[in-house]
Amino acid sequence: MLVKASTNLTNDRPEPFQGVVGWPENNTDLIENYQSYSSPKEITEEEEKQLNLIDEQIARAEREIEYKMDLDEFRIKFIEKGDFSGRLKNWQMAEADFCINWLSHKKQQLEQEMDRDIQWLKYKYANKLKQFEDQIVTAQKYYDLAYQQWLSENWQLQNADADNLLHPIAQLSK
Repeated sequence: MLVKASTNLTNDRPEPFQGVVGWPENNTDLIENYQSYSSPKEITEEEEKQLNLIDEQIARAEREIEYKMDLDEFRIKFIEKGDFSGRLKNWQMAEADFCINWLSHKKQQLEQEMDRDIQWLKYKYANKLKQFEDQIVTAQKYYDLAYQQWLSENWQLQNADADNLLHPIAQLSK
C-alpha cells in the first residue's frame, strides 16, 4: 500500500487562505522533502496486518454499539406497545427474537456486500486473465514456430547424413 501526500499546494489550500501573504508556494521542494519524512511512502506487511486488526476491532465495537442502541430502541417499543403477535411471552424471548432478526439482517447485508465485492473482483481480474491468456497463445505460437524450425533443421541434417550413407561411391568420386 502506497501513501502519497498531495503536492498541489495552491489548489489544496482552504479558501480563506488563498490570499495569505508569505504562503510557501515557492518552497515546494522544501515541503516535499518534509513530507517524505513526515508520512511513510510504504507500509510493511506486518504494519498492514496490524492496521487490519485495528480496523476489525473498530468494526466489532461499532457493531456492538449499533446492536445495543437498536436493542434499547426495541426494548422501549416492546414495553410501550407489547407484542401484537402473541409469540413473545417475556422480555428474554423478545430479546432473543430481536437478536435473531438483527443478526440475520447483518448477515444478509454482509452477503450483499460480499457479492458486490466478488463482482468487482471478477471485473478487475477478468481483463488481467484475458491478457495472460493472450500471452499464453502468443507464447504457444512462438513455441510451435520454434519446433517447426527445429524439425526443418533436423530433417535437413538427417537427409544430409542419409545422402552420405546411400551414395558412398558418389562421395569417392568427389
